[in-house]
Parts: sequence; structure tokens; C-alpha cells
Amino acid sequence: MTHLLILRYTVPPTEAEPYLADHAEYLERHHAEGTFVLSGQTVPEDIGRAILATGLDRAAIEKAAAADPFVTAGVARYEIITITPGRVHPELGQVLGLPAMPDSGWDTESFNALRQARDVLPLLANREMEPVLQHAGQALLDELASNAAQAAPYARRCIEQLQERLWEGDEQLAAELRHAMGEEVAAGEFGIPRWPLKSAPVDLAELADGLDGDPAMGTGVVDLQTGMIWPPGVTDYDPPEELDEESGDYHEDRWLYYRPESGDAYRDMLRFTDHVTSEGLRTRLLDALDGRGAFRRFRDIIFNGPEEVLTQWQIYRQERALGRARSWLAFEGYRSAPGQGSSSAT
Repeated sequence: MTHLLILRYTVPPTEAEPYLADHAEYLERHHAEGTFVLSGQTVPEDIGRAILATGLDRAAIEKAAAADPFVTAGVARYEIITITPGRVHPELGQVLGLPAMPDSGWDTESFNALRQARDVLPLLANREMEPVLQHAGQALLDELASNAAQAAPYARRCIEQLQERLWEGDEQLAAELRHAMGEEVAAGEFGIPRWPLKSAPVDLAELADGLDGDPAMGTGVVDLQTGMIWPPGVTDYDPPEELDEESGDYHEDRWLYYRPESGDAYRDMLRFTDHVTSEGLRTRLLDALDGRGAFRRFRDIIFNGPEEVLTQWQIYRQERALGRARSWLAFEGYRSAPGQGSSSAT
């Protein structure tokens, strides 16, 4: 963390002079440790001094400030302003020891565990939910079915944050969670044109991959009865006309067709650059997105850059894609329920 410390005299500056040598030694020690990266006299001088500090959390920097001989002698006090870096000059970022982007609290191992719905509640207990709301909500739907009492507070927090974030698919997931908690949901609420949604044994992550594909490959197909998904370009698939022996009707509503939208993936890359705190890396990524070959150039930079950036990009991309798949399916009148048939309603 980065902090701006402003030292203000509480007595006339001349009364602080006896402690000046001890204060200078205090500054020297923290500069040598790398905690203080800048310090100097303020203008006007009778205000005091200013220090830029890094590498300590708020509690630790408050403790360090309280140990200043000026403070212990009662001749000055600190005002501490904690800064969350947004855009940072590359060289300053190196001096401050800042990562290329903020730590979301999720790494590859914990994110994969969430995707696989393993130890969901312990995973969510000590981490921010906002970066992974779609995946967290999907896992919480299962938790509510088997462990409603303990899962309910997490689901409520997830609903609130989904309604604040409002990425594509967030409103639909909030509605699914509310319904799973026994609350009423009406058609038109949360951006859903119809309700209830029919259950379909469709894997959202697999559907997200299909929707995120190459539009030049053509149309993909979703089998709402089996959950099977044919990506565009895999085969020239022509669903057979199947006759329902009981009703005598053809299964016209068994198949959903989709065509990927390349603009979604491009917008994901563009939006992701806003989360990169390294000015140099952000500039390179934005330059890479200009002109033909943008996807390849962007991914080359990501995969050859800092590990934390690659990890957060993979999480961000999958989170966005899962939301789009959920939204697309909801607007077709369905929700993902692997293992269930398409005849049952939510």
C-alpha cells in the first residue's frame, strides 16, 4: 500500500528543533529500509514535512508514524492519507514496488476450485466476491439447494453486488438466486423478458466458449434436451425432425442456434486495460488493440507479461463470458441446470 504522510507541528517550529536530529535519524532508517521513498519540507515551512511511504498496510504505517521522535515528544502529529494507485508512471511503479495490477484475492488455484464448486463457502468467506460474481453465484445456486441456511448470507451478498455491478448476465443471476431463496420474481424484473425460466441441462462454461468463438465459422447449435453444444464450424449440423409420439408434434423447441460475436471479446480486452495499474503495460495493451491482428498482439503481451496480469485476465475473461452466456440463455427463456431436463420450470 502507498501512503502520503503529512507531519504538522503542534507547537511553534522553534520548539521542535531539539528533536530535529532524532527525527533525521528516524527518516534515514526508514529510507534505508525502503519504507520511505520520498520526504521533504513543506511549503510554507511552518506546516511541517511530507513523506511518501510504501510497502506497509495502514496499521503498520500508523505504528511507524507514532514512533517519530517529533510525535513522541508531542511537538507534531501526522495526517496519513492512504492511496490506492490507479495510473502510475512505470518508473515510479518500480520504485514503489507496485504490482502491474491490483490483487483481486483470487489466484488460479482458488478460482478453479470455485468453478468446480469445491469448498465454496470457505473460499468466499475471506475473499472479495466482486471479481468472480458470476462464478460465485453459480456455485451458490448449488449450495442453496443443499445447505440453504449457511449459504443464504453469501447468496444475499452476491445478489447485492450483482445489482451494483450490472455486467451482462448479472441481473439474470440475481433473479435466479432470489428465486432459489424462495423470493418472488416477476417477468420483466431484473431485465428478464419472461419468467419462469425453463431448466436446460446446458453447461454455461461450455456455452460461453461457443459464444466467444469466431463468427466467421458460422452458426452453433444447442440441444436443450441433452445439453450438447455444437460449436460453429465443427460440423454442418442439421437437427432431425423428431416426432413426439404422445402429442404427435415435432420437437421444434429442442434446438437453439447461436452465432458468436467477435465484438464482445474485443470489448473484454479493452475494458480489462482499465484495471491495469502499470502505465507502461496499459499503453502497450492499448496500442496492441489498434488495427488488424489485435487479438494476437494483446494475448502475446498478456502471456509474456507479469504472472498476476495473466491470472487476472483469465479470470476476467471467463467471468465476462459466463455472464454473456447466462444472459443469452435467459433471453431465450432458459436457465442452466445440468442434470435436469428442459421440461421443468425454475
